[in-house]
Amino acid sequence: MEIIQQLISQDKYGLKCPYVLNPKYITIHNTGNNASAQNEINYMKKNLSNTSFHIAVDDKVAILGIPLNRNAWHAGDGSKGIGNRESIGIEICYSTDYSSDRHSKAFYNAIEVTKQLMIEFNIPIENVRQHYDWSKKNCPHRIRKEGTWKKFLSLCCEAESIETHEQKLKRIRVEKEGLYIREKVNGEIIGFIPENSFQDFDLIMFVKGIQSDGFQHCKVQGSWIYNGLSYENKIGDIQFDSRVYSIEESE
Repeated sequence: MEIIQQLISQDKYGLKCPYVLNPKYITIHNTGNNASAQNEINYMKKNLSNTSFHIAVDDKVAILGIPLNRNAWHAGDGSKGIGNRESIGIEICYSTDYSSDRHSKAFYNAIEVTKQLMIEFNIPIENVRQHYDWSKKNCPHRIRKEGTWKKFLSLCCEAESIETHEQKLKRIRVEKEGLYIREKVNGEIIGFIPENSFQDFDLIMFVKGIQSDGFQHCKVQGSWIYNGLSYENKIGDIQFDSRVYSIEESE
């Protein structure tokens, strides 16, 4: 999808986007009104608030208002927060429109924009976040209300060459040695499936091809407890090797 550039004037950089950005995350928002992407961009460009975002997406267009090499104040996690300093902010428009299909079209257009940015900046699916993840604000409010976040992520997975497995297959059973769940390939350990046991997930996504460690991998999304820590709606990475005995339907 084409992203149209309508950038703010450089004399507002100090207010709206004062820092250099090296994008590592993408943050998804729902607007709090019934305005188009053009109106959202126009308002951000002319007002004197420091609140800002990079891209507004509606049912027809995606418009870039802040350069992707500059930060924006959209995540609510402070002047040194990861959301504000390391993520691209995308506003999905028409979020209060329940009488037409404009928001639905904007939702799918935002997925296309997210996929493009994931490829361009090599951003993994686990770094696509909700505004809520940074500051606990109920945003993207409509996605959260309608429960479509998992759908959003699964449709974005094509950017990382991931295929979503049949939804009914949600259980990974381990035959021997036990199996770690990690943040990413060879990343921090965030979970463990013991020998001769299983773990149920909400979603299982298979990464195409052999990864850098020489193994096939799959990404999983779900909730579990590890070392006393509770992980809710978490995305993790599993090395798909001989320890995985089967993938089957959960009961």
